[in-house]
Amino acid sequence: MPDRPTDEMQVAVDKLSDEFAGVHDRTVVERAVQQTRDELVPAKVDAFLPLLVHRYARESLRSSA
Repeated sequence: MPDRPTDEMQVAVDKLSDEFAGVHDRTVVERAVQQTRDELVPAKVDAFLPLLVHRYARESLRSSA
């Protein structure tokens, strides 16, 4: 994410923070979303980027829970 996260990425952080409350704190979720976005950002089509970031970040957080 850039220094200022997009609304879509912030929504992903908010939803995943709620989903993983008590398992991961918000900073861990923010880092997972950031890392996932950084990996996917070279994509040619970015229309689905927020959805993919949310899904892949969720999988990453689940595997580390």
